[in-house]
Amino acid sequence: DELTKVELHDSALEEYRLAHEEKEICQLKERGNFPQIPIVLITHGSEFEIKEIMEFGQTTKEFAEKVEELWQSLMQEYLTFSEKSILLRADNSGHYIHLSDFEVIMKALQVGESWT
Repeated sequence: DELTKVELHDSALEEYRLAHEEKEICQLKERGNFPQIPIVLITHGSEFEIKEIMEFGQTTKEFAEKVEELWQSLMQEYLTFSEKSILLRADNSGHYIHLSDFEVIMKALQVGESWT
């Protein structure tokens, strides 16, 4: 099963690392003329993701919690880019929200559509 491959979760951990590396995110910090467009962010459930990071990343709970805390702080930062932003949480999902929480995806589409 694709979702249980260690390589997949290694990639996710690398994604988290890059998301907080200064040279990778410096442009994101300069909001300047960022357009006031609707931003609908969908994030995984923290409890669910911590378990996934521990299991598939073969790491400690403490490390998994730190990774998740960094990820969620980044999501909160993205919300500041536009006054038309909202965060939806898929509590029973990890990285593949579109496969495991279709209702949240539909809600995101509805919210986005209501802003246009």
